[in-house]
Amino acid sequence: MRRTILAVLISFSLLVGCRADEPHDFSNWDEERVYRFLNEIDSHISDIPLETDNKEEIVQMYEAYFSPELSVKIVDSLYQPADRGWKVPDGDSGYIFFVPDNQQNKVTMDIGQDAITVQEEFEFWMHARNQYTITYDQKPIISEWIME
Repeated sequence: MRRTILAVLISFSLLVGCRADEPHDFSNWDEERVYRFLNEIDSHISDIPLETDNKEEIVQMYEAYFSPELSVKIVDSLYQPADRGWKVPDGDSGYIFFVPDNQQNKVTMDIGQDAITVQEEFEFWMHARNQYTITYDQKPIISEWIME
């Protein structure tokens, strides 16, 4: 398991063009690079099991792209007790990640040196707004996720 996570982190660092020991500046990112990052997260999450007998392993999988605190919140909001362990129930509950859709909704990106904020506003959805804040902690991660 640790080797798999290490391999993901190494390939991730190569993809985004940074090393863990270098200072990072997001101001060289553009919208295309942000969307690549968000699509990579979406692909990673689609491989996370919907059932588990060990929530800590699931949290570790989320930590590849989310802060440790946010990873715990995500897993706690999605996984409910089941007959054997925990399971993501059917339906929209909790932190369900998706890549913002600028064809259907208003998407804005604020790309700064220390952080990137991606906000999507909805006309018809259970939330009016979804916002991700990407920061750098040895690698780019989503450190804040706001749903209003």
